[in-house]
Amino acid sequence: MSLKVLHVLDVLRPSGAETCLRVAGSMWDAEDISCDVLATGDELGPYAVQLREAGYRTGHLPLDDMRRFLRSFPRLVRSEGYDVVHIHVERANFHIALLSMWAGARVVQHVHNVFDFDGALRLERTVQRRIARALGVPFLGVSQDVVDNERTRYGIEAEVFLNWADIDRYRPPSDSQRAAARQALGLDEDAFVLASVANCHDFKNHDVVVRALARLPRDVVWLHVGAGSLLAQEQELAQQLGVSDRIQFLGQRDPLPSLHAADAFVMNSLYEGQGISAIEALAAGLPAVLSDVDGLRNLKGMDVPAVWCGTDVDTLVDAIEAIRTRPPQGTTDIMLKSFSPHERVPALAARYRSVAA
Repeated sequence: MSLKVLHVLDVLRPSGAETCLRVAGSMWDAEDISCDVLATGDELGPYAVQLREAGYRTGHLPLDDMRRFLRSFPRLVRSEGYDVVHIHVERANFHIALLSMWAGARVVQHVHNVFDFDGALRLERTVQRRIARALGVPFLGVSQDVVDNERTRYGIEAEVFLNWADIDRYRPPSDSQRAAARQALGLDEDAFVLASVANCHDFKNHDVVVRALARLPRDVVWLHVGAGSLLAQEQELAQQLGVSDRIQFLGQRDPLPSLHAADAFVMNSLYEGQGISAIEALAAGLPAVLSDVDGLRNLKGMDVPAVWCGTDVDTLVDAIEAIRTRPPQGTTDIMLKSFSPHERVPALAARYRSVAA
């Protein structure tokens, strides 16, 4: 049975759900599934280009104009004949689910982060989630931490459904690839290079990396791939602490050359849903400094080569010093199988079929 699926996201950026969709673009035909992508943020987003190149049709219907959204979204679902609407956003997900079902589609709700709402918002989300579950909407969580949070905070049962990473592309570099990557970035041969791949949001905790760098030897440098609303603040802090000459803010770009140039990967987030960029960095052969928080600690059970830290400056400094002097041992075998698109995409296709049946 052929299926047509609509993926509903926010602004299209190079984050977890979008990168998973890009990687899966050429795999849907084998599953007899066609997929489109709808952005509901205030703009379509820069990653629409990559998604179109991967074979998706993209559209934009902003939630900010709710009156227009209420009219246009059901019309879109009906006219395109979508069998399944896969909702990746937290904002207005309940309303999108109701509109989708009213228009005749089945719904899958994907929770991509540990949402720790409190007060009135927690009550609202609890009521909405329980109604959605009563209506038969399955909730997928990208990690066990996400699923545990949905149970304890909102009282619903979700299913662990891991995302996937582009593990066919993220492989350790050859010596010549590593040398070329470092030369292209103007890195000294003796520099100890840290890399991070993440947009600039408060929960990414980048200011702590900047503060840690000020306490580390001057040959330790940081490559930061990503952009976002806090980028200017991070750059200003680097100037104030006198470490701006040891940081390259590289913006949105292909992260693989930076990973090939690096000696270690750093992700010291306050929380994650599932740290895809950490998985990609480990697949590319880097040991990692990771914060022991929701959405990352699930990698502990996979015995990956990582040093674990808190979310503060002191433990991050200690972890970077440790990974520099005593690189951790471990394996990526379990991780690579667990997050393989060749395993996960067929599993998601099967989930669509069970929902649509």
